[in-house]
Amino acid sequence: MGGCRHICFLLTLLSCIHSYVDAAFTMYIDYYNNVVQQNAQKTWCFYPTASDAATGVSCAGDFAMVSQVHLNTTTSIGYYAPDNSRLGGAEWAIPAANAGRVTLCVSGRGEDGTYLTACMFVTQDNSLPMSSGCEIAIAQENVTDGCYVPGQTPYVTSSFLVTDTTYVHAPTGTVTYTATSSPNASSHCFGELGSALSSIAIALATFIMFNVKIADLYPFTTMYDNAVEVT
Repeated sequence: MGGCRHICFLLTLLSCIHSYVDAAFTMYIDYYNNVVQQNAQKTWCFYPTASDAATGVSCAGDFAMVSQVHLNTTTSIGYYAPDNSRLGGAEWAIPAANAGRVTLCVSGRGEDGTYLTACMFVTQDNSLPMSSGCEIAIAQENVTDGCYVPGQTPYVTSSFLVTDTTYVHAPTGTVTYTATSSPNASSHCFGELGSALSSIAIALATFIMFNVKIADLYPFTTMYDNAVEVT
């Protein structure tokens, strides 16, 4: 009986350990503001940085086919085998030995409303080496894990004279404000003010020239003629 209890305890312990390690993502990952973290529903999601410079819509080389396979799935994070077959989602654990070539593809929407899909080779869990892979500015057609909603347009920014204030709408519905002073705003305003004052001065001088009579200046000339030179 004692041996049986020990065996059962060991089996239970191994099961718990397996459940703990049987996940590719177990912690928050940040790669230059591109992050993988859980959402409110405890689903692991990919959130790309808003300033990502990706503009292409297709990958090439090793990632050409696997990226297309990923874009046709409905889960934002996926692991793929060398033949481009899907191994699993964010819960799939990379084997510690003889893992072979494993490709990780992630898709998400940034705070500016733009989409990003990235595919890369990985050799361990909790890894997001985006610089070694392919990045394209495109989303999946359908997403069922609740990480993001495809098919939406990027957020529109607005600029105004003098302060050039830009309004950026976050996906959660909040609004953040970023204000930067325009380098030409002050000089533009002072330039217009100077031009207006110059126009007023010219108009005033013209009015005086055409409306002041020579006779009006006679008293001054009389005073000059009657002046006595003192020696």
